[in-house]
Amino acid sequence: MATIAKQSAKIVQPGHLYYYGESAGCTFKKGEFVYLNGASQLVVCANDPTAVLGMVCSDATGVTNNSILVYVAEPGVQFEMNIYSSVTAITMIGHQYSLSHDGTNMWGILDNTDTANRVFEVIALSPRDAVGDTYGRVIVEVCELVAQLGQATS
Repeated sequence: MATIAKQSAKIVQPGHLYYYGESAGCTFKKGEFVYLNGASQLVVCANDPTAVLGMVCSDATGVTNNSILVYVAEPGVQFEMNIYSSVTAITMIGHQYSLSHDGTNMWGILDNTDTANRVFEVIALSPRDAVGDTYGRVIVEVCELVAQLGQATS
């Protein structure tokens, strides 16, 4: 089987697109997952996020409150992303895994070694890869509990 090069996630089934202001000093890159901080500004998701707003459509500018277009992560919106470890397997479908942020390459990948911090659910294997490929790609949707715009507020 092949070893698939890790790369930033891609949108495969888009939903809503909205503009949000970036926070000061942002360095995120197109395709990274972000959330809104307490000031309602975009910040890149670190490992094991508890909230995901969506995926940015362009690189950060470093200008506070500059408008950045975001694919909002909500039920039905699908992303394609590499797995963190091992090989793709049919048994991954229907399971929930965490997000691992690669700060060097500036992308998020599915941490299929972490089932405790559930961020994404695998709904299919990518048709671009074969079962058994190392770092293969999967199609995921955000888990409802971490979809930031779907979270209840008090």
